[in-house]
Amino acid sequence: MGPLALITPPHPADMIPHAAMWKLPLLVVVVGLVLVSLASGGRRGCHKIHDTRLLMKSVEQALILFQAGHTESCPRSLAQLRDEKYLTRVPMDPWGTALGFQCPGRHDRDGADLWSAGRDRRWGTEDDLYSWTRQP
Repeated sequence: MGPLALITPPHPADMIPHAAMWKLPLLVVVVGLVLVSLASGGRRGCHKIHDTRLLMKSVEQALILFQAGHTESCPRSLAQLRDEKYLTRVPMDPWGTALGFQCPGRHDRDGADLWSAGRDRRWGTEDDLYSWTRQP
Protein backbone atom coordinates (compact mmCIF):
# COMPACT_ATOMS: atom_id res chain seq x y z
CA MET A 1 0.00 0.00 0.00
CA GLY A 2 1.46 3.35 -1.07
CA PRO A 3 1.46 6.62 0.90
CA LEU A 4 -1.62 7.91 -0.97
CA ALA A 5 -3.71 5.02 0.32
CA LEU A 6 -3.38 6.43 3.85
CA ILE A 7 -5.10 9.73 2.98
CA THR A 8 -7.78 8.36 0.69
CA PRO A 9 -11.20 8.86 2.31
CA PRO A 10 -13.12 5.70 3.17
CA HIS A 11 -15.86 4.46 0.93
CA PRO A 12 -19.35 5.77 1.97
CA ALA A 13 -20.54 2.20 2.56
CA ASP A 14 -17.83 1.79 5.22
CA MET A 15 -19.08 4.90 7.07
CA ILE A 16 -22.69 3.78 7.65
CA PRO A 17 -22.11 2.08 11.00
CA HIS A 18 -20.20 5.12 12.27
CA ALA A 19 -22.94 7.51 11.14
CA ALA A 20 -25.53 5.55 13.12
CA MET A 21 -23.42 5.52 16.30
CA TRP A 22 -24.21 9.18 17.21
CA LYS A 23 -27.94 8.53 17.09
CA LEU A 24 -28.09 6.36 20.22
CA PRO A 25 -26.47 8.90 22.59
CA LEU A 26 -28.65 11.64 21.08
CA LEU A 27 -31.74 9.51 21.65
CA VAL A 28 -30.71 8.90 25.27
CA VAL A 29 -30.24 12.65 25.84
CA VAL A 30 -33.61 13.53 24.26
CA VAL A 31 -35.48 10.87 26.26
CA GLY A 32 -33.72 12.05 29.43
CA LEU A 33 -34.76 15.65 28.82
CA VAL A 34 -38.36 14.61 28.24
CA LEU A 35 -38.40 12.58 31.45
CA VAL A 36 -36.88 15.41 33.47
CA SER A 37 -39.42 17.82 32.01
CA LEU A 38 -42.31 15.52 32.91
CA ALA A 39 -40.95 14.84 36.40
CA SER A 40 -40.49 18.53 37.15
CA GLY A 41 -44.05 19.45 36.15
CA GLY A 42 -45.12 19.69 39.79
CA ARG A 43 -42.09 21.81 40.68
CA ARG A 44 -43.09 24.42 38.14
CA GLY A 45 -46.18 25.15 40.22
CA CYS A 46 -43.99 25.71 43.29
CA HIS A 47 -41.79 28.10 41.32
CA LYS A 48 -44.81 30.06 40.15
CA ILE A 49 -46.07 30.41 43.73
CA HIS A 50 -42.63 31.61 44.80
CA ASP A 51 -42.48 34.01 41.84
CA THR A 52 -45.90 35.40 42.79
CA ARG A 53 -44.72 36.02 46.35
CA LEU A 54 -41.65 37.86 44.99
CA LEU A 55 -43.89 39.89 42.69
CA MET A 56 -46.07 40.91 45.63
CA LYS A 57 -42.96 41.95 47.57
CA SER A 58 -41.78 44.13 44.69
CA VAL A 59 -45.20 45.82 44.52
CA GLU A 60 -45.07 46.41 48.28
CA GLN A 61 -41.62 48.03 47.86
CA ALA A 62 -42.93 50.20 45.01
CA LEU A 63 -45.79 51.29 47.26
CA ILE A 64 -43.35 52.29 50.03
CA LEU A 65 -41.43 54.43 47.54
CA PHE A 66 -44.69 55.94 46.29
CA GLN A 67 -45.76 56.83 49.84
CA ALA A 68 -42.38 58.46 50.52
CA GLY A 69 -42.78 60.75 47.51
CA HIS A 70 -46.47 61.64 47.79
CA THR A 71 -48.79 63.30 50.27
CA GLU A 72 -51.49 60.69 49.64
CA SER A 73 -50.80 57.28 51.11
CA CYS A 74 -52.19 55.20 48.23
CA PRO A 75 -52.11 55.23 44.46
CA ARG A 76 -55.45 54.86 42.69
CA SER A 77 -54.30 51.63 41.06
CA LEU A 78 -51.30 49.54 40.12
CA ALA A 79 -51.41 51.32 36.75
CA GLN A 80 -50.63 54.58 38.56
CA LEU A 81 -47.53 52.97 40.08
CA ARG A 82 -46.51 51.98 36.54
CA ASP A 83 -47.35 55.37 35.05
CA GLU A 84 -45.24 57.15 37.67
CA LYS A 85 -42.36 54.69 37.07
CA TYR A 86 -42.51 52.93 40.44
CA LEU A 87 -43.21 49.75 38.47
CA THR A 88 -42.08 48.89 34.96
CA ARG A 89 -45.44 47.29 34.11
CA VAL A 90 -48.77 46.44 35.67
CA PRO A 91 -47.97 43.23 37.55
CA MET A 92 -49.36 39.98 36.20
CA ASP A 93 -48.97 36.73 38.10
CA PRO A 94 -47.14 33.84 36.39
CA TRP A 95 -50.49 32.47 35.21
CA GLY A 96 -51.25 35.65 33.27
CA THR A 97 -53.78 37.30 35.61
CA ALA A 98 -53.40 40.83 36.94
CA LEU A 99 -52.83 41.05 40.68
CA GLY A 100 -55.73 42.23 42.82
CA PHE A 101 -54.98 45.46 44.67
CA GLN A 102 -56.65 47.35 47.51
CA CYS A 103 -55.02 50.35 49.16
CA PRO A 104 -55.25 50.97 52.00
CA GLY A 105 -55.65 47.31 52.67
CA ARG A 106 -58.06 45.65 55.05
CA HIS A 107 -55.23 43.42 56.29
CA ASP A 108 -52.35 45.88 55.83
CA ARG A 109 -53.84 49.23 56.80
CA ASP A 110 -50.55 51.10 56.27
CA GLY A 111 -49.94 49.48 52.91
CA ALA A 112 -51.93 47.49 50.42
CA ASP A 113 -53.54 44.09 50.15
CA LEU A 114 -52.46 42.14 47.07
CA TRP A 115 -53.80 38.87 45.80
CA SER A 116 -53.41 36.47 42.91
CA ALA A 117 -56.11 34.28 41.40
CA GLY A 118 -53.58 31.45 41.26
CA ARG A 119 -53.24 28.59 38.85
CA ASP A 120 -56.93 28.30 37.97
CA ARG A 121 -57.16 32.06 37.22
CA ARG A 122 -60.43 32.35 39.15
CA TRP A 123 -60.90 34.60 42.16
CA GLY A 124 -62.13 33.14 45.43
CA THR A 125 -60.84 29.60 45.02
CA GLU A 126 -58.49 27.64 47.25
CA ASP A 127 -55.39 28.25 45.12
CA ASP A 128 -55.56 32.06 45.49
CA LEU A 129 -52.47 33.70 47.00
CA TYR A 130 -52.65 36.67 49.38
CA SER A 131 -50.02 39.15 50.51
CA TRP A 132 -51.23 38.94 54.11
CA THR A 133 -50.70 35.16 54.36
CA ARG A 134 -47.56 33.20 53.72
CA GLN A 135 -49.02 29.83 52.85
CA PRO A 136 -49.94 28.96 49.26
